Amino acid sequence: FGPFEPTNNTDLTIDVLLTQYVSDSPPPPSSRIEGVLTNFDINFADIITITFDELRFVKEDNKKLDVHVDIPDDGIKFGGPLKFLNELEKYLDPASFADPPVLDISPSGVTVGYTLMLPPLAVGVLTLKDVGLGAALSLPFGGGPEDKMRVRFNLSERQAPFNLAVMIFAGGGFFAISLGADGLEVLEIALEFGGSASLDIGVASGGISVMAGFYFKLERNPDRIELTAYIRLNGYLSVLGIINISVEFYLELSYKEFPGGKSKLTGRATVTVKVEVLFFSASVKMTVERKFSGNADDPTFSEMLEPGDWFEYGEAFA
Repeated sequence: FGPFEPTNNTDLTIDVLLTQYVSDSPPPPSSRIEGVLTNFDINFADIITITFDELRFVKEDNKKLDVHVDIPDDGIKFGGPLKFLNELEKYLDPASFADPPVLDISPSGVTVGYTLMLPPLAVGVLTLKDVGLGAALSLPFGGGPEDKMRVRFNLSERQAPFNLAVMIFAGGGFFAISLGADGLEVLEIALEFGGSASLDIGVASGGISVMAGFYFKLERNPDRIELTAYIRLNGYLSVLGIINISVEFYLELSYKEFPGGKSKLTGRATVTVKVEVLFFSASVKMTVERKFSGNADDPTFSEMLEPGDWFEYGEAFA
């Protein structure tokens, strides 16, 4: 498993029971394998350390693999750049791994995990709501270089971000980190923030909103970095409910770094205008995209096609 850290009380027990019946018409032989490993730690690059009281596997014929993970109440510790997350330890429930809501068993390994919705958190004028705290532990069965223990922690998800409010401003975001036995694998952070205002004078009403945010992703093996910053402006105007006009402006700047030191910086601007008059409506969308700098150009035709593939392609039309 990589950085396996035994203690003075670490114990490994493997019991194998093979049963063969002897009779004129014996039933098929049966087997039962049980493995128990107790009192040990797994250290993920000094960033997350998990203490296990017990890890148990039981496999019987014609039955699904039974996995039991027992982690003490203080068994999850954050370190290094994630030390600030130790404030969330009181919300972590390691006991959920013993009877987890998520249990995925496959020929390659087993994954156990859970997601816990936290109550609203208020820190001064800042309020956090809809925060989902998730944890997952993956244990491989194989012994190859790709078979590594992995752990993932997240605050909400990209498809279900938390809500952040500071006075009249609001936004949202998420945070996720995946660690393997040899260190960091994936780190994702996103945050969006902005405000809005509206006006209604009876015969006409309108409003405007401004949102800005960023998304950062760091991935190892292969090394990839992605950083996107954007701003979105929306405005609308309604006259007696008969004439409705809405305008959206979206500006995005994206930086991507690829293996080999190559990188690409691109910008994209989109303007969308929609007009509704009674039963008539029309919408126009214009997009401009430019690559400002970088050396990770899109692959050429010759780079994508091998000589043998090209000859085969040409013979198909001969």
